[in-house]
Amino acid sequence: MKWLDRDGWREVLIDVIEEHCDAARERGLDSKALMEMLGEPAASNLWGCAFEDFLTRADEDDRNVVDDYLKRRGWKENGLTRKYMKALRWSAMSLYEVSGVIPGESFLARDLVRGGEAVRVYERSGSKSLKTWDRIGARLVDIDGRIEMAGGVLAFDAETSRELLGAIKAMEVESAGHIEKFRAEFEGVLADAAAIEKMEKLAFLQLAAPLFSNVWLADFLQKTLDPKPRKITNSDGEDLVIVTMRFPLTSRTTRDQIRDAFEANPSLSHAGKAYWNWLKLEKPNRKRSKGARQPPEGLMVASTMSDGSTILGAVEIKGRAVLFTTNSRERAAAAKAMIETDLKGLVKEPVVTEQTPEELMASRGETARHVSRVELPEEEIRALVHGNLDEHYRQQLDEPIPMLGNVSPRAAIKSASGRKKVVDWLKTLENHMARVPAGDPMADYDTKWLWEELGLMSQRR
Repeated sequence: MKWLDRDGWREVLIDVIEEHCDAARERGLDSKALMEMLGEPAASNLWGCAFEDFLTRADEDDRNVVDDYLKRRGWKENGLTRKYMKALRWSAMSLYEVSGVIPGESFLARDLVRGGEAVRVYERSGSKSLKTWDRIGARLVDIDGRIEMAGGVLAFDAETSRELLGAIKAMEVESAGHIEKFRAEFEGVLADAAAIEKMEKLAFLQLAAPLFSNVWLADFLQKTLDPKPRKITNSDGEDLVIVTMRFPLTSRTTRDQIRDAFEANPSLSHAGKAYWNWLKLEKPNRKRSKGARQPPEGLMVASTMSDGSTILGAVEIKGRAVLFTTNSRERAAAAKAMIETDLKGLVKEPVVTEQTPEELMASRGETARHVSRVELPEEEIRALVHGNLDEHYRQQLDEPIPMLGNVSPRAAIKSASGRKKVVDWLKTLENHMARVPAGDPMADYDTKWLWEELGLMSQRR
């Protein structure tokens, strides 16, 4: 760091840092405001990425700070430090997929840009927080055959990592002419075509280093400054709103009259002494036609019977009233019309209440302390949760998934491109499960059976 004050190196570093913060400048943020917003350790990680990029750069006179330092002061450093500095000087940022984590020791990293087999990376502190199928932007350096990770590391979620890979592809096309200059230099000293291609990739990724920081930073700023609530819908694509309608019985109405009317309705399935599920009469069509309505982006909430029938709502006779609950205003309007037809003269106008998902979550926190809990053994809770997850994911195998292009996993695996998407989907599920806190009933849920069910275990690597 002291060496930066010699020969104008600090100015070069500042220029590189600015390149890595373009996304912040576009938002009108200066460096101080940005660092305060990022906090630690994010600010240090971003700075580390810029600094390590600076170590690979040449100035206007084609000088490099590492070469300069080692030439003039390298004698002050031990052999291992010199090797590490040289490795950083010729390093490149890339996007890696994590697997085979041994906490406190190492992990496997597969290069998603350059391809090839996963390599074992020896990293003591970082391996404690990494989870299977995490995606990280990092520099890997080879020190006497031992692969280590440099300090500047950025974590990307699945969606942002796909955006980054797309941006890298676009930049690769745009910078083709620039890379040709390097090819001419490589061909002058390297005879092996594979070695030339490897150096070309290295030169390109060194050029692309600020792209990693800016894609990551743009995502962070978007989520911080313009958080967009995730759209939650039911299976018909309607905004999720919990609607409860309470229809008071008229003075002369008996519960048996209500029960008889409900039993005569084919869309109501008896589920208890005074409880019915309201079902969609047509059976689900697993094959979607070209004109069929596509499921919306965001989170879709759907409830189904064991035969796949969609549950639209629930109705209950409670005291001297009929309670009808459903999950959208559109379904509530249809349910109201159905009840008024089936129970004409037997019920009065309903009292209607609505709750959005946000209101429901807020009220849950306020009322949770008043709800008495039935204490169950942890093993029973775990078994119940795992059983529900099994049922949920088994149904999802035949349901359209937005991440798969709105086709089901079973349909997607019939093509090579579809199988790749399904593998990414399965890795995303497994990564989410790996991040469930210890002690949660879902914490040790194993999704390997999904890979086996779809015949994709050979690609779980």
